[in-house]
Amino acid sequence: MIVGIEPTAVAHEAPYVLAMEQALSLPYATLRFAQLGWRVIRIESTPSGEGLPGDPNRYIGGKVVDNDRRSYFIAPNVGKEAIAINLKDPQGQDLLKRLIRELDVDVFCCNTVPKRYKQLGIDYESLSAVKPDLIWAGISAMGPEYPDAPATTR
Repeated sequence: MIVGIEPTAVAHEAPYVLAMEQALSLPYATLRFAQLGWRVIRIESTPSGEGLPGDPNRYIGGKVVDNDRRSYFIAPNVGKEAIAINLKDPQGQDLLKRLIRELDVDVFCCNTVPKRYKQLGIDYESLSAVKPDLIWAGISAMGPEYPDAPATTR
């Protein structure tokens, strides 16, 4: 069992979504899932170096609850859960696979630069090997044909 995120003993009725998301496109897409009653669990980065932990958007806008839940972050993340996983570490990648298996996750989605999929262990091949019927979705600025493209165009 994974502490704090309990698997269900019986098949779940609503879909389960694991989302590695930040900025706006994917948080708003998965907000719709949460509004439909789906269980949405955000994957955020662990603290490293001098940067702040988790989604950088946690720290934008006025304080709503505490230092890491500010106005810009709250609206698109209502009704979601969050877990911090270091996907740069093989143990973190193993934990992600365990979550997918033990929670019987239906959908994995991300909005990171496509060239990072494999190095973070979030590529379709790696995750579908754990759960073959997993629905995998990725949002990026210019799609997988441009794996180095940042979120802006010229």
